[in-house]
Amino acid sequence: MKSKPVIAITMGDVAGIGPEIALKAACDLSVKKNCFPVIIGSFKYLQKLSQLLGLTEQVYKINEFCLDDKSEKNIPVIDIVDIPYDEVTFGSISDRWGKAAMESVKSAVDLALNGKVDGISTAPICKEAIHKAGYTCPGHTEYLAELTKSNDVSMMFSGHGLNLILTTIHVALSNVPELIKRKGL
Repeated sequence: MKSKPVIAITMGDVAGIGPEIALKAACDLSVKKNCFPVIIGSFKYLQKLSQLLGLTEQVYKINEFCLDDKSEKNIPVIDIVDIPYDEVTFGSISDRWGKAAMESVKSAVDLALNGKVDGISTAPICKEAIHKAGYTCPGHTEYLAELTKSNDVSMMFSGHGLNLILTTIHVALSNVPELIKRKGL
């Protein structure tokens, strides 16, 4: 029997909805049926948040060399940054949170490029926080392209039988009509 693919889920911005989405995705039975999810982020933060959310699964710390420990009843976290829950104010914008979110993305990409995981899924980040942290890319898509040295990239959403690739990203809605051309579709 073929083992399920290992998918690294990035933590996202700790002052936003990203960590909750990552935790709930890692607990979702339909997700677990199709893959082995591993969250990349702050173990301390995710452990406390999972308790506050009342999740029945336990968050536990693993390292990238223990990805073969595929417990179905818990939430594995590769701990890459130390962020205590009580240091974060929900909705705050901080270079520290932006840096942590992008380090989560970089760690996930490194794991994928080194064959440790089969794919990645990114949780929401705060673009203002990543810019405060010194990142110049507009968002995930461009950062993923930079890390993988890829020129032709697209942002894709997938769910419930629908796969959607965006024609424009990170532009004002008023600029969208002039950017959409039949040739590019």
